[in-house]
Amino acid sequence: MSRILRHKNIIKWLLFLSAAIFVTVLLLYALWYRGFFLPSFITWEEKEESCLFASEQADIRLSGKKVTVSLAEKPVWESPEGALVSDFLTGDINHDGVNELILLFWRHGSFKEHLPFWIKQNDRDWSQHIGVYGWKESYDYRLDPLWVTSALGMEVTALSLDEQGVLTVSHAGGEETDWYWRTWGLMRLNEGEKPFSPRNTAEEKTSPAARAEDDEKEEKISIRFAACGDNLIHESIWKAAKERALSADTEPASLYDFSYAYEDTADFFRQQDLCFINMETLVSDTLPPSDYPYFSTPGACAEALAACGFNVFNLSNNHIYDQGLKGLQATEAFWEKLSQQKKGEILTCGLFAATEKDPVPCFDCQGVRIAFLGYTYGTNDIETPEGAQWSVIYLSETDRIRKQLQKAREQADFVIVSCHFGTEGSHQITDDKRSTARTLCDWGADLVIGTHPHVVQDAQWFQTKDGRRALVCYSLGNFISSMKYTAALTGVTLSCRLDCTKKENRCQVSIREARLIPTVTTYGPYYHEPRVRFLADYSREEATANRKAYRDPDYSYDRILEILKDHVSEEFLDLSGVEE
Repeated sequence: MSRILRHKNIIKWLLFLSAAIFVTVLLLYALWYRGFFLPSFITWEEKEESCLFASEQADIRLSGKKVTVSLAEKPVWESPEGALVSDFLTGDINHDGVNELILLFWRHGSFKEHLPFWIKQNDRDWSQHIGVYGWKESYDYRLDPLWVTSALGMEVTALSLDEQGVLTVSHAGGEETDWYWRTWGLMRLNEGEKPFSPRNTAEEKTSPAARAEDDEKEEKISIRFAACGDNLIHESIWKAAKERALSADTEPASLYDFSYAYEDTADFFRQQDLCFINMETLVSDTLPPSDYPYFSTPGACAEALAACGFNVFNLSNNHIYDQGLKGLQATEAFWEKLSQQKKGEILTCGLFAATEKDPVPCFDCQGVRIAFLGYTYGTNDIETPEGAQWSVIYLSETDRIRKQLQKAREQADFVIVSCHFGTEGSHQITDDKRSTARTLCDWGADLVIGTHPHVVQDAQWFQTKDGRRALVCYSLGNFISSMKYTAALTGVTLSCRLDCTKKENRCQVSIREARLIPTVTTYGPYYHEPRVRFLADYSREEATANRKAYRDPDYSYDRILEILKDHVSEEFLDLSGVEE
């Protein structure tokens, strides 16, 4: 009997011990999960400060390992859930003229939602990170992540940022390293390496009265700018335009009515100050319309675009010589006539007079001179027609392009280059393409707009040799077309603000709030009435219904999103209002 009792006591003791061990392990895990066992070198700061982000003054508070940002005492943003913030600072770390919020924090997992494709599963360990968050006045929550590190792999105790944008990282062992924003993200400066700062290094007046006097002399101008990719007019589009005109209740002003193709996006473009588009096909009032491979489009198409607010048209692309000399002469005559009708309020670029020394086409917008230049990789092996008074400039003509860009910098306040280059149907940005873009920026371009691939590619910032911050959009894809594949039916529209500071005879222009807004081309059975729409105005139900009309078996709303997310970085891709 006593032996049985002893066994029962042992079992009770073992059960109690097991329960105690289980509770202890559970408690230790809970403490670990909440960061109780993080390294002792960490100093958890508690602080508050105020910072001017763009034109808004915000209050920032770090308390309880969480950062809260408020406007007029109303919280608008909190640090990401699961992030334990040890410190923060503010400053213009990416050299765009607007302050950013920089966080030093710990979290579970090296990559979180940004898991690289070559890593099958994220880890769950605690790791230290630096996050850079940019101010977006158009967003209710104001701050958006621009760049977040994977696991730092080093013990960081503090951060500091100097006036040149150099981030000094203090390590637990007493070492300090310097980091600098280059193109996208922070990169370590080598020992002795000096950062190249795009900021104005001229001496600043320190007297408040002197600064106030300077402010009075400055004139601030903001220009709303939008740019679209290839306006690729296939037969189904101009046939639908003809049917529309013939079915009109009143006598049509033209044999073609293209307004249907653009009406869903027209309100957006009419709100801009400048709208750019690549005319992938030549247009005229005299030549009959024709389809691939030798395009010709009725002039009513360009008139419809102008009515929607487009006022800058690029003509330099691989199809400009499709109709030979007669096509070139017809399109020259058409654009001259349209310019006269619009009283000079539209501009064409990309065709240059053979008898002149490369004049620089400039558009005067609110007193700011903006140059527009266009170059192409080729013209489908069709040489410049004999006797042509106008011709394109090929990207291989580097000496001519360099001189023209230098002239543009002298004559204009801001230089935009349309670049028709890349491989059709490819989302890949090759090294050669990046090199070409960087060279154009170093020679004088402030913004490079890429066209030709018919599919979207990413954008990128460049720091130029003379201190400017230039933007390259490698491919905006198709604006409208009757192509059949999902990728070719998906495009993006560049939307940005050109902020100009005019002082005496100088004008400094910088790009603000650059975003790529997705568009889609939709059409009915047998390519009936193609039209362009913003993806935010397109629903999953419509995509499912339209799938039967398209010849791509993979067509779906999710496929469109996948294409965009795979090939356009979060920094630029604007999915506001899009179903996800």
